[in-house]
Amino acid sequence: MGLKLGMKKKLYGVTRTDKGEFQSTYFGEVKNGRPHGKGTERLDNGEKYVGEFNNGEYHGKGTYTFPTGEKYAGYWKNKQYHGHGIFKWADGKKYVGEHRNNKMNGKGTLTHPDGFKYVGEFKNQKKHGKGKEIHANGDRYVGEFKNDNWHGKGTYFHSNGKISKGRWKNNKFVK
Repeated sequence: MGLKLGMKKKLYGVTRTDKGEFQSTYFGEVKNGRPHGKGTERLDNGEKYVGEFNNGEYHGKGTYTFPTGEKYAGYWKNKQYHGHGIFKWADGKKYVGEHRNNKMNGKGTLTHPDGFKYVGEFKNQKKHGKGKEIHANGDRYVGEFKNDNWHGKGTYFHSNGKISKGRWKNNKFVK
């Protein structure tokens, strides 16, 4: 007689990540012998996932904690960050926004502990599209970004009152 969905079971196995293969322990709901529903997976390298599973994959809402102190809490699709989530780095940086395929993609806010803040669009982990940077010294840039650089129409507001408005290319004012 098989276990019904919703019944909890402890499973042992191997989990593959981008860092290699690790022994893992899973406790939670199962279906057809695989994690399915809510559960917790612990890897022998200290990483831990608590959340929803679908056919053995992280899928739905969940939190992944790294032994380095980094943490992602949000939505998953096929074992990748996908949808709205919060990623916190051990050094105090924080991203709140959209993810796709394990990367910052879409609209979000990136803050650094030194006071730097970016609010805008991301593409493949880089500032890309429209956005606003606020620097710790009070300087601000509002405009277009391409591959992490000021690129296109934009305005730079210097903390001393000077304003540079026009076109930018690779972080340099063109005209």
